[in-house]
Amino acid sequence: MKKSLFTLAFCFCFLAANAQKVSFDPIDWQASDSVTIKIDFSGTTFHGYTGDLYLWSWMINGAGQSFDNPNNGVWSASNTSSKLANLGSNIRTIKILPSGYFGIHADFIKNTGINFLIKKLDGNDATGGFPGKSQDFLGNKPMASDGISPNTA
Repeated sequence: MKKSLFTLAFCFCFLAANAQKVSFDPIDWQASDSVTIKIDFSGTTFHGYTGDLYLWSWMINGAGQSFDNPNNGVWSASNTSSKLANLGSNIRTIKILPSGYFGIHADFIKNTGINFLIKKLDGNDATGGFPGKSQDFLGNKPMASDGISPNTA
């Protein structure tokens, strides 16, 4: 039993240590205002990667239907409008106006949130010791549902 708990705790710590850190500026962003999404890849599988990275995003409605962002492009060739800026030190950012970027009314985004991952131009390209894509970041909503707490990923 102790060995199982130790193994489980080790796996959890390993996964937590290798997770990308995402933040939003402002932290209390709204779907009708510009927001900067910042991803810190320090200590992750993208640590040290200097090539281009892109935001790939989608939404899921109340019926569970998924809608890709029209700015995604195709999986093998992301749209340049979704390219992240490389700030150095394993930090990437992209500034978007969510309602304009998705082409959807701000209230829809407020209710569903946005989902995204970060990928190379071709999300299947796992060359150079780097994966083709990051983990999924799901359900990022403008302002927490209580209207007081800021969103965190």
